[in-house]
Amino acid sequence: MLEFSQKACGKELCRLDWKDIFCGENNNTDYILMWQETTIMQCAVYDTYVTKKDRVMHFDVIVQADTPQEKAIEYGKKYLESVGEGDQRMTQEECQFCHIQEAPEKIEKEIAAKGHYIQQMEGCPA
Repeated sequence: MLEFSQKACGKELCRLDWKDIFCGENNNTDYILMWQETTIMQCAVYDTYVTKKDRVMHFDVIVQADTPQEKAIEYGKKYLESVGEGDQRMTQEECQFCHIQEAPEKIEKEIAAKGHYIQQMEGCPA
């Protein structure tokens, strides 16, 4: 399958995947060019900085583009709890909308499964 082009599709972008389908009858060959449209997830990236006494934790909370900021903050709090930092302040001041981008496949799968993806940047526990 060959990625051929992108187009606007409502509010989302779509990828057009083109396939050659071979159809043969009595040694006559016809080629049919078919397309299959698949949706590309658009995601919102929330740049997050949480200040601690000994360091700053920098991570991105990545969610589907239409997810409210409050939900992104909730996911950020959940992440902080999972790394033993649940007592840290997490508001829209720490978790700010940065941009919207196309979700890479790995991130799209995790968002589909969990509702979010955390991209650890600096000062985050391993």
